[in-house]
Amino acid sequence: MKTNFASAPCHEQSQYCITTAAQKEQHDNAEVVTRVMDKTFTVYGVQLERVETFKYLGHTIRYDNSNTQAVCNNLSKARRTWGRLSHVMKVKNASPRVCGFFLQGHSPSGPALWE
Repeated sequence: MKTNFASAPCHEQSQYCITTAAQKEQHDNAEVVTRVMDKTFTVYGVQLERVETFKYLGHTIRYDNSNTQAVCNNLSKARRTWGRLSHVMKVKNASPRVCGFFLQGHSPSGPALWE
């Protein structure tokens, strides 16, 4: 197979390469999980209980390294926060423009901080 080295960096950004890399990572993670599940851990001769999820520093960690539960928890927190904020805006009779300003993420805790 002939490779054009001039276009090689573009290949790494192609959808095919990104998808294939994600599939390879998922496969590698599955192998690691399988190996880890075969091990037992003991402390002072007592075998530790195996759990699927646990909280660490406020984040849900899963044994298979999946973030689905953590994402769901974050969305739930965001909905509760937005509910409290929208209640305050209703009580204070905020204009639709102000409500839209917060909805678009211009608040101090909005998406601008994530970048």
